[in-house]
This record gives sequence, C-alpha cells and structure tokens, in this order.
Amino acid sequence: MKETRPQSMRKKLQNKTIIRMALSFCAVFLLPVVTLYFLYTGNIVTAIGTEVEDMISNDLTAAVRLIDSNIQTLNDTIKMFERGNGYQSYLTRGFSYNMSGVAANMQLESDISYIYLLNGTADDLFVLLPDADTVFSASGMHRSTSYFSKYYALPTQNAEDVLQELNCTENTVRCDENITTHRGTAETLSFIYPLPKNADGIGGTAVFCVQTQKFNAYFQPRSEDFQTKTFVFDANGQYLFSDCGADTLTTEVQTDYQNGSISGRLYKSDETGIEYVTIRRTSEFNGWQYMTLLPNNNALYRNMFEINRFFRLYLLLTIGIGILVIAGFLWMNYKPIFALREKAKHMVNTEKAEHEAADDLGTISNALTLLQNRNLSLNDTLSRSIHEIQSARLQRLLNNYYENIEEFNIDCEQIGLSFHGDNFYVSIILFPSMPEQEALLEEQLLQEFSPELETKCLAMPNQNKLVFIHCPRANFIETEPFYSILGLLHDQLSCQATIGIGRLHPGAAIISKSYMQATNALDFRAVKGIGTVITYDEVLAHDADSPWYPSHELRRLANTLTAQNTVSRDKILAELIAKIKDPSTSLINARCIAFDLIKILMSNPDLKQDAAYSLPEYLMQVSQEKTKKNVVAAVEEVCMHIASSERIPSPPVQNAVVDEIIAYIQANYCRGDFSIQEIAEHFEMLPTNIGNYFKEQTGSGLLEYLISLRMKRAKELLHSTDMTVKEISMSVGYYNDSSFIRRFKQHEGVTPNEFRFKC
Repeated sequence: MKETRPQSMRKKLQNKTIIRMALSFCAVFLLPVVTLYFLYTGNIVTAIGTEVEDMISNDLTAAVRLIDSNIQTLNDTIKMFERGNGYQSYLTRGFSYNMSGVAANMQLESDISYIYLLNGTADDLFVLLPDADTVFSASGMHRSTSYFSKYYALPTQNAEDVLQELNCTENTVRCDENITTHRGTAETLSFIYPLPKNADGIGGTAVFCVQTQKFNAYFQPRSEDFQTKTFVFDANGQYLFSDCGADTLTTEVQTDYQNGSISGRLYKSDETGIEYVTIRRTSEFNGWQYMTLLPNNNALYRNMFEINRFFRLYLLLTIGIGILVIAGFLWMNYKPIFALREKAKHMVNTEKAEHEAADDLGTISNALTLLQNRNLSLNDTLSRSIHEIQSARLQRLLNNYYENIEEFNIDCEQIGLSFHGDNFYVSIILFPSMPEQEALLEEQLLQEFSPELETKCLAMPNQNKLVFIHCPRANFIETEPFYSILGLLHDQLSCQATIGIGRLHPGAAIISKSYMQATNALDFRAVKGIGTVITYDEVLAHDADSPWYPSHELRRLANTLTAQNTVSRDKILAELIAKIKDPSTSLINARCIAFDLIKILMSNPDLKQDAAYSLPEYLMQVSQEKTKKNVVAAVEEVCMHIASSERIPSPPVQNAVVDEIIAYIQANYCRGDFSIQEIAEHFEMLPTNIGNYFKEQTGSGLLEYLISLRMKRAKELLHSTDMTVKEISMSVGYYNDSSFIRRFKQHEGVTPNEFRFKC
C-alpha cells in the first residue's frame, strides 16, 4: 500500500531528529570529556600525589607528637615516683624486703598503685629492687624470680637473664615480639629506668610495659586508605617496631635501613616488588626515627577523582554547558513538529487523518517523557557528586586544613558550603550500626537544629557515626536539640544512639580539638550509659572553662597558701566544701573538685612531714569513693590534718566549752553521717577554727579524738559480741567496712579479725 504524503514527511522528520540528537551528543559530551581527560590527567596525578604525601606527612608528624607526649608522661611519672615517700624511705632505711610482709613497705606499694592509676600510657609497670630480691607492681609484692617467670616472661630468656639485663645503668628501650605479662602475650616495648642509688649503692629499676599496638593505632587513619607501612627506629638506628608486624617486608626494611640502603626519596622492595615513596620524621624529644612507606602509584589512581577538585570543576562546567546546548538543539528540533501540529489542524478532515495526528502527538509525548527521565537522572548524579565534595571539605575542616573560616568559605564558595560565625563546636552521634537511607536521616536530624545554629553534617558510615559541625550565634552550647534527636531516633529507628559534644572554641583552626573532645565524651558512655547525651565538661572536671568548676576559688586558695594567710584560707575552704555539698554538684564533679583541692594543699611548703605523708592516701580515697558524703568527709579530714600540722600544741587545759564539745562528740560519734563540719556548725565556728581550739585546749585534734572513741567502742564490740566486722563498722559510724578496716589497722596495728583472734 502506498504511503500518504503526511506519513512520508513524518518519517523523514523523525530520521533527521535522531541524527541531530546523536551528533549533538557526540559534539557536546564525548569530545570535550575525552579532551579534558587527556589534557588534565598528568596534572591531576601530580597534584594528587603531592596532596597525598602532604596528608601522610602531616599524619606522621601528629603521630610522632602523640608518641613523644606519651613517653614524656612516662618520664614525668618515674620522676614523681623517685621523689615519692616510698622509694625515698627505702633508700634511707636500707632494710631488706621479704614476702612475709613483716618488713613490707606499704608506702612503696601505695606509690606504685598511685602512679599506675595516673598513668594512661603503660599497660603494666613494676619496680625491681635487686638488693631486696623483690619486685613491686600494681598487683602487689613478688619475689624477683617468680615475677619474671610468670608476669614478665620472655620465650628466649630465663628469669635470671632478665634480672641481669634489667639491672642497667642508663635509660633503655627494648622491644620483644612475644612477651608475656598479666595482660597476655603480645609485642611489647619495655621502657627501663634505673632509679637513683644511695651512698651504699642501694637502688632499683622501674620498667613500663607498653604494647606496640597502642602506638601503632596512631598510624592507622591513613594506612587502610593508602596501604602505608610505618617503621620506627631508635636514635642509633636500631629497629623498634612497625604497624605491619614481623613480616618479610619488616625484615627487609630493617636490614636495608641499618645498611644505609634506604637513603633517597624512593625505595623498591625486593620482597614485594613495589616501589614506595619514603616519608621520614625524627623526634626532637628522644631522637627516634620514623619512616612511612607510601606505594608510589596504586593508591594515587584509586583516590584521583576524590581528591582533585579542578577536574571535577571542569567536568561540572562541561555538563552545564552541554545541557544548555542540548536544550537549544531540542528547541530547534521540535520547531518543525510544532509547525506540523498547526498544519495538521487544517488538514484533518477524516477519521484516518485524526488517528494519524494522534500518533504524531503520542510520539512527541513519549520523546518529552524520555528527556524528562534523562534530566532527572543527570540531576541525581550531580547531587551525589556535590555531596561527596562537601564531605571532603568538611573532613579537611576537621583536620585543621584551613587556617581560618574565610579560607574555608572561599574554597567552598562554588559548592554552596559556608559558615558565617567565629565560634564552633562538634557533636558526634554514635549508632550501634549505621541506619539505612543515610542521606534522608541527615536531612531529618539537621531539621532538629534551630535556623540560628548553622550546622553541617559529615557521615562516617564505616565508623557508625554522624559528625555535626555547629556554628552558633550565641556564645554557649544548647543541648535541648540533642535530646530531641535521641527521642526521634528511638521512635523512628528503635535504636539507642549516644551523643558526644565537644567544647565551644573560637576560630576554624582548632575545630579538631572540639572533635577530639566529643570523641572523648563518647568514651565516657561506659560510665554514664548508652543512649545519653554526654558533654566534654562532664568528663574533664579540672577545665577552668566549665561552669560548675570553681577554678577561681582554687586559684585564690593557692594564693592564700603562698601568702600564708590562714584566715582567708579557712574561708575559701568552707566555700569549696559547700560547693561539693551542693545538690547540683554530681558525684564525678565532687570527686574532681576534692582531688584538685587536696593537690593544692599538698603544695604547702609549711606542712609537717606526717601530714605530707598522709595526704596522697586521701587522693586515692577521694577517687574511689561512691558517695558525695564520703567525699566530703575525706576533705574535712584533710582540712583537719592541715590545721593541726601548722600549730604547736599548748599544754592541755580543760574548760566548759571543751567539755561541751566532748559531750557532743560522745553523744553522736556512732552516727555514720557525723562529721567535723556538723560539730563546727553546732558551735557556730569554722571547722579549722574549732579544730585548732580543741587541739590547743586538750592536746589532741578533733579527728584524732573522734577516731579514738570509735576505735575504743569497736574493740569493746569485737571482744564482747559476735557481730560481724561490717555490722561493727556500721555501729561505730563507718558506712564502708573497707575504710573501717584500714583505719583500725592504722590505729591498732592489726586488722579487726586479728584483734578478735588475739582476744
């Protein structure tokens, strides 16, 4: 059947349209993209290589500083131990230690436990006293041979060889692949510090054990992304450890480094056949040498399109121009179709002509639908690309890449990312597992923050967390939105997320500090609980910027000690004790205030020796108390010790006021909540003043008299009743039976059970 003229014209028009579309696509998309690729590939690879090397170099510098800081902490800790009462007493007395406990130095054990708690670097520590054939550790006192066979065992050396090697004359660091300690068997660095000796040559050696995996963690952020390997040598070039363990590459690098074969920028391994770029750093603190090997090509090509912003910018511009050109071509292509529609209105006189016109309109409709779908797909691709670029810029902001916020705004101007304030803080939402539809979740959470709080979100799905960077207009952190977020996550996702919030800091250069503070706050969830909001101020009680922390009063207290102004000192002590008792002060904050208060009092140069020896014990007690009432009682006892150590007692003289004080104590000493503060309030005097007055009149301090009454009553109950030690401790005013046992042994020289057995 012969085609009609309108049908023939329609087919010709369709063929021309298809040819024009194909030519337009090739001219606008394929040729510019291919041309740009070959023009900029060389520059891109060079720029990416430089950027990656700078990134690895900065990470290595940061890791060296962290390791130096940890080793400095070990040095400071051992100096504190050398000046401690326990070791000085050992040098002075010079007696032998034995396992029976008859001549055991309890003060030395207490000092070791104390520095072990303060130290956050070492996994284990012990002190070897060769002259006493004894090892003191955080777990107690041991025979040397027994300890080096069980708690510090090397597979290639016996206990005698280890004992001889540790008895050195200068600071030494050794690394053993499979050393066995009470924490298990692992590659461990041993920091050996010879302690000062007395005139008779009696001394000791302190050893800190640090598992190398703790230091290797500092090299992890980039090792997985770029397959880097980091090796550490001492100042003499001897191998210490690496983050890749004892493999064939480690052996090869160790040999080549000591032979001087690794001297240039590039190094090719014979074992792996890979060429590496060497990045080196030397510690200014101890001369340790750090070397990171970065594969020369592979990692660069894998990360090329994520790092190079110039190529992406050119690509986006090309796509935008292409869209405009295609839109123009489409308009030109569809002009004849529109003309045909107008002409068809006049030509359609029969039913067949109407059907043909309907077919033409259907063809046009299908073409428009296809173009619309392609446009939506292109928009989705552009949105994903922009989101990846924004995430990379926010990651740089967290890594202190920008010196100020203006530099960040200029860098992110073309991707619609900016901040308009000068103060920043970081919050982190940690999930048990990352929820699905991550982008939709980000949008919902961002809507929970007020418009006045500029907030940007950075997703870290491999770590199951979302990081938010906030720029508030007001100079404070509002926590209500975070509680709303917890409720939203619980209702919609049925998950218990935990939120950590860092502090507010000025300027973009230290945003990473707030990020680290938020990370530390999340680590505190083991104490506060999962599914809560934790601020960094709840973790670090000694920070002077925290609103609950009385930093001003503590500085005034230190100044009064320097000026020897006892009146002002007593007044400030009363204010600090009232702050600890305040119901709004949490137990953690009360411990922190009490701890810093006692540390300041310990710095008083006018303290008597007995008071100076007893104060470290109160530091340990305060850090372990479970109630605020016990914290207050410990602080009041410290204040009484300080007051009693500053005055020479006068001959005891009894008077009516002293008799009233004694009668009041005898009537209430069995109560667990009875304290020196209560006595002072009853007689309308300050605690330090009434303590000094009582001591001047009777020759005995209030605390000593109260303890003697309680111990006397406890001995009567131990001798005449079958009550348990816990029941007796409650009946004489001690809620904690361990505190009662410790106090009884200090007062009587034996434990309550031993006293009962002798009776």
